[in-house]
Amino acid sequence: MKKLFKLIAILILLFVALLMLMIYITGNGVRDQEEYCEKFIADLDYYYAKNKQYPKTLMAFGGKANFNFRYSGNRCNYEVVKKGYIFSISDGLSFRNYESWEKAWRND
Repeated sequence: MKKLFKLIAILILLFVALLMLMIYITGNGVRDQEEYCEKFIADLDYYYAKNKQYPKTLMAFGGKANFNFRYSGNRCNYEVVKKGYIFSISDGLSFRNYESWEKAWRND
């Protein structure tokens, strides 16, 4: 009976791994999300220059947050922090963060 459970557990893990791989391949991975989130950077910098603070959400930019059917503004995981703002994106096992004060993406 234990062998059957182990076999089922292994098959489930393989299925989940293959499913994640297929989602990654069809979704163009993290790089596509980076390009999408980067489209907000100029708007966020302009908003800050004008208002001396960052908006609470990316929806401050209206319909722009929904121009790509695969992603919404929420997909960038935008967060305002003391130093500026952060985008946190992930796809499968890849995690990337953009920190406005560093003006660069980094692996997490």
